[in-house]
Amino acid sequence: MFGPVQWRIGLTKTMASLRVCWLPGQPTVRTPFCFSETPTGVTMKKSRLVMVGNGMAGVRSLEELLKIAPDLYDITVFGAEPHPNYNRILLSPVLAGEQTIDEIILNDWQWYADNHITLHTGFTVTDVDRVRRIVHATSATGETITAEYDRLIMATGSNPFILPIPGKELQGVLAYRDIADTQAMIDAAATYKHAVVIGGGLLGLEAANGLMKRGMQVTVVHVGDWLMERQLDDVAGKMLQKSLAERGMQFLMGAQTQELVGNAEGRVAAVKFKDGTEVPADLVVMAVGIRPNTASRALRGERGVAQDLVDRVKVAVQQLGYVPDPAARALASQRSVQVPVLVPLLSNALFVDVLEAVHRALFPHGYQALIGVTHYDPQEEEQLLRTYLAHRPAGLLVTGFDRTEASRQMIAASGVPCVHLMEMTPAPGVFCVGFSQQDAGHSMTAHLLARGYKNVAFIAAQLDPRTMQRAEGYRRCLKEAGLYDPRLELLSPQPSSIRLGAELLEEVLRTRPGVDAVFFCNDDLAQGGLLAAQRLGLAVPGRVAIAGFNDLAGSDQMLPPLTTVRTPRSAIGEASARMLLELMRGEVPERNSVNLGFELTVREST
Repeated sequence: MFGPVQWRIGLTKTMASLRVCWLPGQPTVRTPFCFSETPTGVTMKKSRLVMVGNGMAGVRSLEELLKIAPDLYDITVFGAEPHPNYNRILLSPVLAGEQTIDEIILNDWQWYADNHITLHTGFTVTDVDRVRRIVHATSATGETITAEYDRLIMATGSNPFILPIPGKELQGVLAYRDIADTQAMIDAAATYKHAVVIGGGLLGLEAANGLMKRGMQVTVVHVGDWLMERQLDDVAGKMLQKSLAERGMQFLMGAQTQELVGNAEGRVAAVKFKDGTEVPADLVVMAVGIRPNTASRALRGERGVAQDLVDRVKVAVQQLGYVPDPAARALASQRSVQVPVLVPLLSNALFVDVLEAVHRALFPHGYQALIGVTHYDPQEEEQLLRTYLAHRPAGLLVTGFDRTEASRQMIAASGVPCVHLMEMTPAPGVFCVGFSQQDAGHSMTAHLLARGYKNVAFIAAQLDPRTMQRAEGYRRCLKEAGLYDPRLELLSPQPSSIRLGAELLEEVLRTRPGVDAVFFCNDDLAQGGLLAAQRLGLAVPGRVAIAGFNDLAGSDQMLPPLTTVRTPRSAIGEASARMLLELMRGEVPERNSVNLGFELTVREST
């Protein structure tokens, strides 16, 4: 492009100035290089890169560096744990016995060897001499080593927070942060019976679940009024607690831990609370959060960091020109491992099934579902999107297409991969998994007509877009049969409930006495309608046929069992998560719109 190149090399003992002249008439560029003298001549010496920390974020950075410039550095890594780099997020499946340590290793020993990386595991860095550019580290056995550097990466992450209460130093008191913690919990489960997990957040519940699967009796102690209060509202949190309690997990809500009581051997024996009560505990797991390691804590101005250290950190920051970036915690492409999932309600079992399937699909790949509840309010959804997208999530799952224009623009502008749940669209470039709500409404109405019913009413509540699509299918079917009468529709904006279903059935039979069949927009309402008919002494389907939608739990146990539309909500959750995984990997799914269909489930109520 610039023509011939003229090279001139001037050497000192170890340094050279590489002079490059682009001919003709091009400016001269001078660049310093390091060389070493060998019997055969002069060779370039690599810069020395030292990284403190062998965790997910740091090693991910090395992976990218090796792709860009594989021969630029001689790399040395210090890791306090005696393991190569592993996926810390998957410690929970290891605790639960679903995976092994080997299965969660991200970069094995051979990877370090193949990339000519010197790895010191089991060494804690105790001092960094910034003047001489030397890192000092010590092992658990007292062995000391040093490493010189030209470039230094601090990737020290965070430490688990331990409650500052009496007894925290007892045997059997653990945090839940690394492989050693996990193995200690596994070992304890093989010997002891009673476990107490302090903290009812996601990590605490995962620890409690794993210990329970290992055969321990587990009590979760949580200071809040409901579980996972940062992710769930009170209704969802209490539903989660009820579900876990049915599996054998015990809970102490609003409990404030005062001290840990030990036995004669120095092992924890009980947890004592401020109200004077106690629970037995052979193992105590503190899952009450994490604290950034000291440098980050100093930058954040947290208490408990010595002023001298704060001053030193600030001086280093100024010298380095470092600007803290919240997005730097991201593990890949400056994005987190979190995937927000926006659903209308968690009191609706339909969406609980979807969320469970999403979690099962995402979690093995290192992603965490972050639940957002919109309460069928587009403005509330918009606010949730503003909050979540500001943290650069890895991906996004949203319910349906009914949202504000501002929300649509935010999703499009963010560049975050997004998949829509429950509904279908032929629009290009929009990824969705669901089924035709309108076709399902048409199919149920056609079934009632085929059974000989002529005056089919449609009862609906909440009136969200999917409900109205079912209503449109109902109308289309009746219009095709020449039987449509808008007076047979009873639409209520109230939230769906069994109570409301009973009230609406009574109303439709009172105001539309010729009705011989009722198609409820969901099973909550339909179950309430069946109970009302039973209370009123009305024969079902003799006097009136009753049908629902979604085939929720209990519908097959009603008297008579409820005819309904079985929706593939678990399959939708799994398929949408797998489509999102493809998008997050930069792959293009085979189909942008996946129709999983529905099943008409005919029972005795029609």
